[in-house]
Amino acid sequence: MSAKKLNSIPGEKSVISTQPVEQAEKLKTALEGSGISFFNLPMIRTQALPLSGEIKEAIRNLNKFNLLIFTSKNGVINFWKALDQMKTTIPTELKIAVIGSGTARALQEYYGNPDYVNKGKTSTDFAAYLKSEIIRKSDKILLVQGNLAHDFLLNELNEIATVKRINVYQTLAEESCDEKIMKEIRGDHYGLLVFSSPSGFSNFYKFYKSNGEGKSRLRILSIGNTTTQAISRICDADIITAAKPGTQGLKNEILSYFH
Repeated sequence: MSAKKLNSIPGEKSVISTQPVEQAEKLKTALEGSGISFFNLPMIRTQALPLSGEIKEAIRNLNKFNLLIFTSKNGVINFWKALDQMKTTIPTELKIAVIGSGTARALQEYYGNPDYVNKGKTSTDFAAYLKSEIIRKSDKILLVQGNLAHDFLLNELNEIATVKRINVYQTLAEESCDEKIMKEIRGDHYGLLVFSSPSGFSNFYKFYKSNGEGKSRLRILSIGNTTTQAISRICDADIITAAKPGTQGLKNEILSYFH
């Protein structure tokens, strides 16, 4: 839905981000000087999974893989934590593919430039790119993800190559929230709510409904189509979907909405 079709509260120029703290801080910084008030209401957090036997085995045998794939910056960050714990490094001949500029930037911080970057927004785009331009039938692939990632990419790539998936981090729901902010949301005293994952909205909606829903439709900015679709399945809301993923994409939509 176009931002112009949404009804904001007159004089209300505020954003409430439900992202994990680190992501929310980046968005807050990006909006500095815009005149838009910013509030953080984190709904999820991520943490590294313990070094399981499966993770250790995959890392010990990195030289047996042709391609290493990351689908998020959290995957990159927590995979390198595992490498550090095992005191090992990436074989120089191992190629790396990532989806999105955010994941690419995370890899640059820990390792260097990826060999392949897909600028698409979804796993469907990424799978199509890998299958058409990168992967060969003889390839052995290590797919690094989080516990909530869907098996779509794994299943798609397994059709033409041998794929091993490991989960290096988990997403956890926050067990409490700022009830003062939630009361303002129920009272329709805000501009936009920002969501960057289906799990974040699911946990938010649990808190939102706990003391009765507000009378107005929620006004939401979603980071991408996957999150938008998940929100639409749960409730009827006015949703803007960011044209580009990541902090910059969210910032662009926020500025367009308010200005």
